[in-house]
Amino acid sequence: MKEGQKNTPAKKTALVLFPHSDLGKKIVDFFSKNGYRVIIIVTDEKEQREFNRPDENVVVFSLLSQPEQFWDDLDAGVKKDILSVPTVFYCAGKDFLKMKSSGKQEEWQIDHQSKTQRRLAFIDLLLSRFIQNKPKLWVNLAVGTRMQDVMDAAYCKTRYGMIGFGKILELNPKFKGITVRNICLSFFRHYHSHKGLDYCTNCTTTDLRESLMELKNEDDLVRYLFRESEKN
Repeated sequence: MKEGQKNTPAKKTALVLFPHSDLGKKIVDFFSKNGYRVIIIVTDEKEQREFNRPDENVVVFSLLSQPEQFWDDLDAGVKKDILSVPTVFYCAGKDFLKMKSSGKQEEWQIDHQSKTQRRLAFIDLLLSRFIQNKPKLWVNLAVGTRMQDVMDAAYCKTRYGMIGFGKILELNPKFKGITVRNICLSFFRHYHSHKGLDYCTNCTTTDLRESLMELKNEDDLVRYLFRESEKN
């Protein structure tokens, strides 16, 4: 601990869930370098080694067991810190696409043994424990299908898509006051190189269209997310 640190104002905190991509790493690095304390949850030991670093602003925890057991094993102080963060980034990546699921329309069955499902189960657990100090900003960063097919649109609206996730927060009075930002990385990453590409008719990112079109690369996106966090 640095001299005089006890007398400095408390750092802002961001919770980064499952940053298993380069974008997730950029978010962690940028926020930690700009004075944020960053709490990271990963799902394997390799990712934990990648994020463990001599940086007092970054702490890493591995979700290696079932979510309930993982949560029970956390220190009480860590639980308090996690449940009081103002900003959460869920680095969903291809989670919504890679889930082993079957079914049609709004009816889907999920493989509960998959690592993807473990991540989603932890998010369910986390949301169930937010009571008073719920986050002010929740950002989902996910890869979409870039397809117009009606079946893909239906899947996006299920409980396990960004639309369904956002609706849960919107309709539950417990989560009133949380701003949800859904960012389709498929659109973001391909728009500038394929000008003809556009959102599908059910895309959750349409409300951010103008803002995202001004961003040229992932570094711009990280700075945009930082500005959004600073509003809280």
